[in-house]
Amino acid sequence: MKTKHFLMMATLAVGMAMTSVMMISCSKEDTPSIDSSSLDVTDPEGTLEVSETNIVLPSDGKPVKLIATYKSPKGLYEPTAISMYYEDGSEVLGVQDGDNMTFDITKEGTYTVSASTRSIKIKVSRRDGN
Repeated sequence: MKTKHFLMMATLAVGMAMTSVMMISCSKEDTPSIDSSSLDVTDPEGTLEVSETNIVLPSDGKPVKLIATYKSPKGLYEPTAISMYYEDGSEVLGVQDGDNMTFDITKEGTYTVSASTRSIKIKVSRRDGN
């Protein structure tokens, strides 16, 4: 008997919430069937996330990469909506990497990462040379 694999993904959008259901089935000769469900709820104001909020720069002077992700109220990733500013107001340029924006941090201080109405403070210090 040939092995049958079924992959079904259904997405149902209800208001600002999105539900994803995935079902995988195999024949008796294969692994048992797996059913999994996940609920992906989108915040009405969007979601901004960063890889770290407290960064310690290495003593060798190499930059630390910060990764930021923004998901709009519609549930779409919008990396170009993300910006980062140093405490003196100067913009730190980022590079788009798929759904993310990456920033190289090289100096101590406080940074603000923003997208739409969301913002996150990043505190950066330097590791002692000891």
